[in-house]
Amino acid sequence: MNLTTIFESWYIPDGTYPILRRGQQVRLSFEIMLNSLAKTSAGARVSGSDTADYRISAQVIRKYRGDGAPLVVFEAGDFRFYNFGERTVHCDVGDWVELVGTLHVDHYGWVENLKTFIDPPDLFYNFVVSHIRRVRIPERFIARGEKTLSSPTSLPGSEYTEGDWDAVEEMDDPDDAALGFYLLDLDGTGLEAAQIPLTFLTAGA
Repeated sequence: MNLTTIFESWYIPDGTYPILRRGQQVRLSFEIMLNSLAKTSAGARVSGSDTADYRISAQVIRKYRGDGAPLVVFEAGDFRFYNFGERTVHCDVGDWVELVGTLHVDHYGWVENLKTFIDPPDLFYNFVVSHIRRVRIPERFIARGEKTLSSPTSLPGSEYTEGDWDAVEEMDDPDDAALGFYLLDLDGTGLEAAQIPLTFLTAGA
């Protein structure tokens, strides 16, 4: 299985992930940030792009309710992933849905709570990092005040161009990675049975 996924820069100073480099073996789980969700009668299908924009038809296989929004696990063939958010409130286990959004490396929502979930499915996959692109947030998305600065932590591919990213061999130091995020191209060929530890620095699994 090959994927392109977003890795947000704040994961590194947050202490969740190490700095990654091209050629590194990783074991990761994934979440989808949704633009839309609709029930469907279609079978499993995964269609992605080199900017981590995905359209996926998948079945709901778990729904974990917390104090806020539910955490819902989806399965599309051999690929399992999750979403944590209000858009999944009306999803039930067994439903088939079409999801449109961006695929992200787990921000820690899955692994942090794994021990509290009943009968959790395996959402971890082995890959080698085949390419890394650092995407700069375009200036039009950055709000600058006298003493403040804010911007989105990532963007869909429609909001930037090839001129906004650079191929890199290794992620930047966290202090230099502000106002940007990473696109990781991941190749899982032949690694299904490899013994690769979880890539999290503070793994709760």
